[in-house]
Amino acid sequence: MSSMLDIWIRIEAPDAASAFALEQRLAHLHPTAVYRHEQWCVELEDVDDRREEIEAAVHHWLEKQGLERTKMVVGDEAHAIVARAAAETAA
Repeated sequence: MSSMLDIWIRIEAPDAASAFALEQRLAHLHPTAVYRHEQWCVELEDVDDRREEIEAAVHHWLEKQGLERTKMVVGDEAHAIVARAAAETAA
């Protein structure tokens, strides 16, 4: 059941295969991989304030897919999520 306080999260993916891989990784949260406005992404409703869990899964997904970064939009706020390995190299 959702409430008016639930927040939608959208995570960009570079292609269909990686979008479906992220959808599978977050399956317990009922995400949907979609292609909209020439961009693949995974969308889900954060009904239980699980943003930290979602971010951790996105970090793992980035590493497994060999990606350096993605954009995660939480409500109306966009955030860059950087793979841990890429973040450590930049430091």
